[in-house]
Parts: sequence; C-alpha cells; structure tokens
Amino acid sequence: MINLNSGDTIISVKDMAKTFHTGKGVKKKEVKALRNVSFDLKKGRAMALVGESGSGKSTVARLLTKMHDHCSGEVLFKGQDISDIKTRQALVDYRKQIQMIFQDPYGSLNPAHTIYHHIARPLLTHKHVKNHAEAKIRVNELLEMVELDAESTAPKFPHQLSGGQRQRVSIARAVAVGAEVILADEPTSMLDVSIRLDVLDLLKRLKDEQGFTFLYITHDIATARYFAEEIAIMYQGQIVEYGDTGSVIDNPQHPYTKLLLSAIPDPYVSFEEATETGAELLAKANQIREASFEPVSTYHQFKGNHFYGAMDKDLGDLFNL
Repeated sequence: MINLNSGDTIISVKDMAKTFHTGKGVKKKEVKALRNVSFDLKKGRAMALVGESGSGKSTVARLLTKMHDHCSGEVLFKGQDISDIKTRQALVDYRKQIQMIFQDPYGSLNPAHTIYHHIARPLLTHKHVKNHAEAKIRVNELLEMVELDAESTAPKFPHQLSGGQRQRVSIARAVAVGAEVILADEPTSMLDVSIRLDVLDLLKRLKDEQGFTFLYITHDIATARYFAEEIAIMYQGQIVEYGDTGSVIDNPQHPYTKLLLSAIPDPYVSFEEATETGAELLAKANQIREASFEPVSTYHQFKGNHFYGAMDKDLGDLFNL
C-alpha cells in the first residue's frame, strides 16, 4: 500500500477492488478490474497512473467519481468515506469537487450548445453565480484562464474549435464547477503532437499556481515525467511499482515497469538494432506479463519514496532488460 504520510492528503485510497460481472448463465464470468489498489493524492500535486490499455486506470477514475461503487476497500475524501454518500444532494456536492477531463475532446462537448452554455450551465446549476450577467463575466474569466479569447470563443459551437481548443474548454468547465481534484483521463492523447505540450503546460500552471490536485491517467511515460511528481505503474488491475516519478523512471525495479520503459523508441538507436532488440524483448514480454499478473501481497522499498511489488517467482536474468 502506498503511504505518503502527509497531512495534506485530499484523497486516500486503501485496498480498493472492483469486480464486474459479464454474460449470463454458462457464459457468466467475473472480471477483476481492480485488485487492492492503494494510493494518496496530495493537494496541489499530481500523481500519474500509467499502464497499458485494460490495466484498470480509467476504472480507478470512475470509482473515484462514483460512476461505479467499489466492491471492497476504502476511499476517503478529506477524511470522509465516500461509501457514506447516499443522498442525491450529497453526491452532487461531492462530484462538484472532483471532476474529470476526458480523452476525447470531440465527444465530451454537446454539439448543439455554444461554448458559453457549456461553461455557464455548471456555474448556474451549482449557484456559483447569481444570474446570467455574473455568469457571462465568470465565463469570460475562465476562458481567458485557459488561454482562449473569450469574446470570439464563447458564442461558437464545438465543431468550430480545434481539438486543443475544445480540451481547453473542457478544462474551463471542470474549474467552473469548483473542482479541487481533477481526474485527467488521457487528456492529450487525441491532440496533435504540436499542441500537447501547451495543454500540459496549462494543467501544470493550474496545479502549481492555483493548487489543483491531479490524477493524471496516461500510457505516455514521457508526459507523466513532465507533469507529475509521483507515478504509479498499473498492470492487470494492481499497482506494481510507485513512488517519486524521477526515481521510478530512472531506476525501475519491477519487471513490468522495465518492460514499459524498454518499449519507448530511442532516437539514437538504428532501426536494425531496434528490430534485433525488439525481437528479444517480445520473446520475454509474455513471460513478464504472466509473472506480473500474480497478486502483489507486499512491497519492497528501493529507496526513499520508491516501492515495487514483490515477485513470488525468481526468474533470474529474464528481467534484466
């Protein structure tokens, strides 16, 4: 379990598990989406949740927003167990403090409404403004905050904006609700490479200057290193390694973390060399994944705030990637 021992922890997750049931009759089966996931989110900091598709990253975000309930474990928000949130009003109050930014900026905005509507509606719904006159002023402030020209952007419809501009609107909408924690689910993966850094810089500024807390979900280790102070590596519903981002990336200890890092293209390695290395890696990959699937019961400390899951099997030089 990740224990950061900090008084500024805003969300504390302890042994969270989620099992989905699919099919009926003889085709019914269980899918263990999360297995004893634990971590803390600290105010004004970011944790990156990194792993391949299907590792459970987005499920973590859905449980934190209570789109689904966790099966076991504990999730504390400012010390309150979110399982105690029962009434609709309590859920509304909780969700306005924890907002998501989705991967697809094209699908997360309603094409029938203007940008002004998308941002003004949560302001009015949650009574952050008293009337439409105040809403207009606040919408303009929020658009300027995410580096969009308010006068020209507010009356437009989503299809009139670029992907990067739409994602900035999504960020402004999350802030408009009054969120303290933002769950950013692959927020740059569908954007052009040329504008990804601009959006990351915007999120970084919100974190550093305004104290927003982020759970940054991604498969891109490079952006995780740029944006997040801490990182957790997920595979098959469990965290296999976690800690300070620089330490985990520079000194990976778990074989699955090494596998992820070894898959990053090196611009200084020729195609021929990469092909030879890739074939050797591919031969090991399935064995690495099979061994990493085993439940993590204990964590070993590498140094400082850097821990990795203990392996039941000693597979020798197989993991010397």
